[in-house]
Amino acid sequence: MIEPLLQPFMQRAIIAGILIALICPLIGTFIVIKRLTMIGDTVAHIALTGLALASLLGIVKSIYIAYLITLPATIIIFTLSRRIRLSGEQALVVVLSFFAALTSIIISLGGRLNFEAVLFGSILFLSWDDVYLLLIVTVVVSLILLSRLRSFLLFVFDEDAAHLTGQKNEIYELILSVSASLVIVASLSLMGVLLVAAMISIPVLSSMQVSRSFRKTLIVSVILAEFSVLAGIFGSYYAGVAPGGLTVIILIVVFSIFMTLGRAGLRI
Repeated sequence: MIEPLLQPFMQRAIIAGILIALICPLIGTFIVIKRLTMIGDTVAHIALTGLALASLLGIVKSIYIAYLITLPATIIIFTLSRRIRLSGEQALVVVLSFFAALTSIIISLGGRLNFEAVLFGSILFLSWDDVYLLLIVTVVVSLILLSRLRSFLLFVFDEDAAHLTGQKNEIYELILSVSASLVIVASLSLMGVLLVAAMISIPVLSSMQVSRSFRKTLIVSVILAEFSVLAGIFGSYYAGVAPGGLTVIILIVVFSIFMTLGRAGLRI
């Protein structure tokens, strides 16, 4: 058990995993309640376009290109859903389709990616820069959400009531979407494009099976996420498998257990 802790790459992975398991359920609780869970997959695939473009251009710091592509795309999704009268899910489908097609074109032009690491995550390619970025994103997004917690809760639970109080729901929706994008892109190195969305939604969905309040849902989801991520990281070290994949398998097992407990009438 001590041997992995002596490895620098494992130290980076553990710190990153703890941060991801803290911030993903926090932003995920709002996303799940607002029924915008598809934003996770959409943003991750948009980020893939940025990674492919960085590879094509020979840019080493590909994560910043991913942000350069993802953040404007998030604003486009917001504009489509608010100004062109598309539902949030419809806007996500349109944008996801466009960037998936764009990624395929970029790769066909010569963009080279380590697909196993990009799609499923890796503890070997995680750098201290990735950890520092994740720490900054975790702190910034946490401060934003918690400093205006009541306003965000009113927005996700009852948008009409929020509007009647004079609250500008568009601003809160945009902040929530941009915050989700920041978190998802920062988590890609460890979790991978195909699996990062699971960290946003599955711990929250598991917690909702037994929790009676928002506060309990958030606390339980963070605990479940921390357990699953750390188990996935240590398991990947010993089994030689992708940490993102193993973490998601553990999350789904946990979800199945909590769904069974919820149906049995357990509530906390």
